[in-house]
Amino acid sequence: MLKFFKHFTIFILFLPIAFIYSSCVKMEDIEAVKKQIDSLKQSLPSGIVLISYPESIVKGDTAAVCFRVNPSEVIPTLENIHLDGFQERVFEYYDSNKKDADTKAQVPYYNDSHNFKIISIEPGLNEAKDTLKGEWVARVISTVDSSANCFVKAKLALVMSFKDFAGKEQTVSSGIMDFTMVPTISEGINPWYQSRYSYKLISQDIIPSAFISIDVNHYKTANNEQISYSLTEEIDSIRAELDPAYKGVFTVIPVVREEKNAFLEFVPNSYHSKWVELENSKDSTMTVPGKVIITDSHNHTAEISFTFVYYALNTLVVPMEISTSPTIFDITEELKKCGFYFDEYSNNRRASMNAASKTGDPFYNSIKFDRENKKGEYTIMYLEKPDAGEYYDPEEEFSRFSVSIMPGLNYTSHTALEIKIVPKITVVE
Repeated sequence: MLKFFKHFTIFILFLPIAFIYSSCVKMEDIEAVKKQIDSLKQSLPSGIVLISYPESIVKGDTAAVCFRVNPSEVIPTLENIHLDGFQERVFEYYDSNKKDADTKAQVPYYNDSHNFKIISIEPGLNEAKDTLKGEWVARVISTVDSSANCFVKAKLALVMSFKDFAGKEQTVSSGIMDFTMVPTISEGINPWYQSRYSYKLISQDIIPSAFISIDVNHYKTANNEQISYSLTEEIDSIRAELDPAYKGVFTVIPVVREEKNAFLEFVPNSYHSKWVELENSKDSTMTVPGKVIITDSHNHTAEISFTFVYYALNTLVVPMEISTSPTIFDITEELKKCGFYFDEYSNNRRASMNAASKTGDPFYNSIKFDRENKKGEYTIMYLEKPDAGEYYDPEEEFSRFSVSIMPGLNYTSHTALEIKIVPKITVVE
């Protein structure tokens, strides 16, 4: 009994002390300790490993960047992971035919990428659509304005932010990704074609082939670093389709494609009934519509609509009423009857005109052409006043006018139009 009272006395003596101590420990302190204990149980990221990423994306597309975070328990989110950009270079379109083209460029280094951003992060999946633990897919998109025709080359890295056990901000980073944003097909290519052709070339008595040329656009930075759209790297296929009503009129030769130029040749099948009809019509035309379909390596497509017009008339008889010497005749409008238009000719990138007069004729050809304003003038000057009367020999030409094009950068020229010009002279006293 005495022993019991002894222990009870000790308990009573220590009870106030325990009460005082317990009153000093606040609930928020207990919660803080619990949080610290919980944080110690959490895994902190130790690294980011890149699994796969595309080398290039087309403006407006998203790219899948597959990665793993170590340890696998760490979960990346849009709030704790972002892209760092290094040496971002913007190459803007410039017209290589014009000197000192203006360009703009971004600052060459950023802490955060100005041209790319992550829009979502999703768990990685295998072929069976099962979630792969620790693997993630970041969807990356270019932030370049949709109206800007440009290339962007950048070195990017995934960076994850977190707080360590001491509450300090820390980061882990992946390796460097070489990333390129390329323009769309329509922005990167620069197609052109000669639309009007002679049905028969006088010098060769053949129907000339038609061509569609596809050149590329060029880009540069403010520091004059230059790059071009590539038809060999960016384009998978180029093919042509004619209007069904003209099936078999041409044989399309497979595309001749180089890095900065490609062209299609449409070889006339002279036995086709459409050509026979045109030859019998003497002065009519045949219009052949169609389109070229271009597919890039990202499975985007673009179409180029075209129209070829063939002219049966290749001899132009020019009435010339002469009363003084010299006399000037403007045949600009007359040439349209055989398919030559100055405004359309100005769209041809590699083309030439030639007007050859017969030696000894009292005629002088003059061609004035303003490509920038798409205007031109073809005049004939008769240098001597002949005797009174009418002079006309339908077989006797005094000038032959032709248009030739060079569809490929490294290929020979092809004659598209050939017009025999015959004077029909009336002398007025």
